[in-house]
Amino acid sequence: MMYLRTLPERLTAGHYAVHWTVGRKRGGSVTVSLSPELEDAELIAELCAMRYLLLDKRVFNVSPTSGKGYCLQVSTGAIRKLVLRKSTKSAAFPYAAFLSSRMHGAKIEVISKTEPILFDDAPVLEQEHISPDPDVYASANEAIDTPA
Repeated sequence: MMYLRTLPERLTAGHYAVHWTVGRKRGGSVTVSLSPELEDAELIAELCAMRYLLLDKRVFNVSPTSGKGYCLQVSTGAIRKLVLRKSTKSAAFPYAAFLSSRMHGAKIEVISKTEPILFDDAPVLEQEHISPDPDVYASANEAIDTPA
């Protein structure tokens, strides 16, 4: 099973650091810039960082075709509710669409925000910044690269 853990932190209005780890030796932080007026922005920042790490950065060195074999450890149960379509956070639904399509079948665990991210000696920490395009990150239609 491949584990991705994310933990968002508000920096300023519209800017969030989403700390992440895959295993105990590799992790980092993705700074996500969103519109300051966006409702449920911290939740959306975590979803955008997850999508970026899994589908664009490919932190597991593969492009997932399904969620089988993945465990997403997230900071809030709202993400699980979005996947189950039982959430009232309508602004976040489009940003969670990739969890119901491309990552369908991934196990979603909620980890307490107070539980620290632990690393072994000398972890590899990566710092990145993204400004997610809503036309891409909030779209249910995803472009998939194919060899043909």
